[in-house]
Amino acid sequence: MGECVEGLVDSQQVILFVKEGSATTWEEVLYLTAIPLPMGERATDDVTTVKDLFKREVAAGVISYAALELEGLYTSSGAGQAQRVKLTRYFNQGTCLDWMIMLPDTEKTTYDGCGTLGSLGPVRDSNKKFRTKLKLTISGEVKERQDGENVLDPTDTITLPTP
Repeated sequence: MGECVEGLVDSQQVILFVKEGSATTWEEVLYLTAIPLPMGERATDDVTTVKDLFKREVAAGVISYAALELEGLYTSSGAGQAQRVKLTRYFNQGTCLDWMIMLPDTEKTTYDGCGTLGSLGPVRDSNKKFRTKLKLTISGEVKERQDGENVLDPTDTITLPTP
């Protein structure tokens, strides 16, 4: 019938880590229920002339990434509450955070970059437990890595956190 596709990665068990720029250890963000992956976008310019038969577009401007809109469980005690207080402090102070999303694959694929919390707060839906929503803005480049090595620049490596 059909062939199996190799290298597929399950979307469950994705982990987000954050740290202040000066810190040496990563901290896992607890109780997340939704983690989007970073998606870059680059503006294009339509350069189609009146003599062209097909539309022509070229890259223009800079590459930007949409903010990561995260959602997690709201906890009023324990480690989750302590972390929420720390994230609130980062939000209030405008702290720039390093972040890393780790996928659950054998190649140890990660995406990392830096940014600040653009929004943070509790949300209520009548048919759910309370949630915390946060928006992590992305500043600069997002790097894709496999086992800590940048796929575009093998000289750029980092030590991966232990989940």
